Amino acid sequence: MGLDCYIQTKDDKAFEHEDIKDVNLCGGMFSGQGNNGSFRGKVYSPLMDHVLGQEGTWYHEGDEVSSSYELVRQAEALAQFLSAYSPGDRIRINIETYEEEDENGEVKGTYTCDEYSYDEVQDLETLLRVAGENGATLHSWW
Repeated sequence: MGLDCYIQTKDDKAFEHEDIKDVNLCGGMFSGQGNNGSFRGKVYSPLMDHVLGQEGTWYHEGDEVSSSYELVRQAEALAQFLSAYSPGDRIRINIETYEEEDENGEVKGTYTCDEYSYDEVQDLETLLRVAGENGATLHSWW
């Protein structure tokens, strides 16, 4: 199952802004690369969940959206997270995908590793910050 994210203006139009024209994120079948306000959320959802310490950040139910306030908060968290890295770094995060019991009854987690470039995390931060500061909201489809 996928997750595509669409950032929209207050009047439900695709969010466009001069400050995001160079944003380059992973796109999906129905979403762009971020510079048009849409991107493949499934790729960045584990990163956001890791940075924010919660699950399902962009998995909205029904008409729920991430408000402009939430987008600014998410951007601030990403900026803080990025401060531990330098341009050119590859950023790896380990994510527990599920827990299972071994033959001794001990619960052990199974992990996957996602990797992002410094530039794409910075682009995501830029997109979320500019969108939030301009009153846009994030809608998701999954």
